[in-house]
Amino acid sequence: MTSAPTTSRPRLVVLLMALVTVVAPVAIGIAPAGAQGGGDPDLSTFSVTLEPLISGFDQPLGVVQPDDGTGRLFVVEQPGRVQVVSDGVISPEPFLDITNRVGSDGSEQGLLSIAFHPAYADNGLFYVNYTDLEGYSVIARYAVTADPAVADPDSEQVLMRVDQPYPNHNGGLVLFGPDGYLYAGFGDGGSGG
Repeated sequence: MTSAPTTSRPRLVVLLMALVTVVAPVAIGIAPAGAQGGGDPDLSTFSVTLEPLISGFDQPLGVVQPDDGTGRLFVVEQPGRVQVVSDGVISPEPFLDITNRVGSDGSEQGLLSIAFHPAYADNGLFYVNYTDLEGYSVIARYAVTADPAVADPDSEQVLMRVDQPYPNHNGGLVLFGPDGYLYAGFGDGGSGG
């Protein structure tokens, strides 16, 4: 059984980012569509400061937090690794390393996303979307080992392979919807803009 969500710093960061997204336009005087306004806002006094919380990743593409009660963050790296961040520190070994089967030419290919099963705390299953060495988009399921900090790369079960004729527009999001189903997004595999 999964535990109830707990308040954590990552969720607070997401909430603050959402709040800034909503409040910032109002603070600088951008009016909603259709509202009467007095011209362009004065942006000379508006500033945003970004501070890295954690560094040391190799081409990070996404961050996911499973509902397992640990508060850990899982960072997807395009070359084929998933790193674990716990209490602001990156684990010395990756959670998953499938660089030997991921094709990542630095374009829009590689390990693109991860989704944890809704019952991950109980079953240890998760899903990834990656580009294989032949250029196909792959949806695969993996399992965690007895050590919750390490997944078993040999547990891979390929669920789907989709031909991608070009190395761009591959897309690659996997996630679970509120209905409990796994959804996978793909790009058009096209070669042009």
